[in-house]
Parts: sequence; structure tokens; C-alpha cells
Amino acid sequence: MELKPLPNHLKYAYLDKEQQLPVIIANNLHQEQEDKLLEVLRQHKRAIGWKLSDLPSINPSIYMHKILMEEDIKTIRQ
Repeated sequence: MELKPLPNHLKYAYLDKEQQLPVIIANNLHQEQEDKLLEVLRQHKRAIGWKLSDLPSINPSIYMHKILMEEDIKTIRQ
């Protein structure tokens, strides 16, 4: 899995041992805070949408990009 670089104040943490469920957390948490946060996230990981298909209650028209054009306009590729 390829992850994007993060700003210095953030870091990746994983909810599983295989490192397949990444989450982004603050970099300045104490170890105890990080452990508690990850514990809560692990308990509720089914509520996290890992991809758009995991969020079936959201209408695709909300997250899909659409360009509205007049009907008689010819499209071109630039």
C-alpha cells in the first residue's frame, strides 16, 4: 500500500498487525494517548469508511464531480 507523505505534525498509525488499515493521527501524542486512541478506533473500525463503496448511505451525486454544459456545445480535449 502506497501512502502519501504527511505534514510533520501528522503520522500514520495502523489498526491491524498487517498494516492494511492506516489512520492519520497527531504526531505529538504521548504514547498512552496514542494507545488509547488506537484502542477506541479498533473497537469502532467498522464505522470507518475505508473507501467510497464502504459508505452506502451517501448518495454518489454528492461526491462525484460533474461539469454542467450547455447541450449545443462541442467538447474538446486539451
